Amino acid sequence: MFLKKIRNFFTWLKAVNLGEGKDEREEEIKERERGERREKKNKRSGKRQKRRRGGKREERKKGKGKNGRKGGNRGDSVIGET
Repeated sequence: MFLKKIRNFFTWLKAVNLGEGKDEREEEIKERERGERREKKNKRSGKRQKRRRGGKREERKKGKGKNGRKGGNRGDSVIGET
């Protein structure tokens, strides 16, 4: 964070010395930060999905829905299997 501020300061200083418009720099920085934020968000949501699935897909837990309860090793108490 601190290094980022220093880097921003020097880029700002260079822009001022070159006489470049400050508005352009700010827009550029905002766009870059927006992109970084989106990337972080995507990364987080991916991790969340992975957690919900329960690790590897093959050995994931069954869902809580009706069809999820029906799956798996059910034994012979099931109707039709006598």
